[in-house]
Amino acid sequence: MKQVGEKMNKYLLIVGVFAFITLGNVCSLALNENPLNLIRSEVEHKTAADSIGISADHEGKIAIGFRDDSINIYNNNGTFVYSYTFDEPGSYTFSFDEENNLVIFSVRGYTRYYFNGKGDFIKAETFPTEDIGYNYYKESKNPFTLKINNAKYIIKQPWGYTKLIKIGADGYESVIYDSGSLYFSKVLIRLFIIIAIVAIVISVKKEYISERKKYLQQKQQ
Repeated sequence: MKQVGEKMNKYLLIVGVFAFITLGNVCSLALNENPLNLIRSEVEHKTAADSIGISADHEGKIAIGFRDDSINIYNNNGTFVYSYTFDEPGSYTFSFDEENNLVIFSVRGYTRYYFNGKGDFIKAETFPTEDIGYNYYKESKNPFTLKINNAKYIIKQPWGYTKLIKIGADGYESVIYDSGSLYFSKVLIRLFIIIAIVAIVISVKKEYISERKKYLQQKQQ
């Protein structure tokens, strides 16, 4: 009986600790009205960052997410509607629930954050274990190809820049998003920096050689 009592006490202690941690997480999220600092904007987010994939809500709007913590939303005609920016220190996936609320899954905390269309925080759900959370992450990774109402949406990343293309039922292709100009601007800036560094190194090396020659000549005299 004594052993049974000790096991029961240990079990109650574990359950109590787990309940305390869970309650603490819930209270912390409740106190934070916007845990991801999510902001909705009417301006299309332009970025040279890679895309993490696409998703769609139940109204047929298409959404594309980027690695710099941003999501652009377009209607089924490919016209920009609004965008979201937020702060997520790790990897994330995104989707929409039955009420068209945006759901962002944070891999770092294994937590799903719900926001309505206005960008207001609704709730958060944390997975009980890392294994369950990681399995959800693998299953919820956003695809790069999606078919919606006889239209096909494809993300292409040629030469490192991102293009979101819509292929209609008639086979006609239209570009919804293209980061080409931003990407090439980033490449040019990096190239300029590399050239500047090389020029500085060459200049310093020439100066060193010149000073070295002067030193040797003075030493010989």
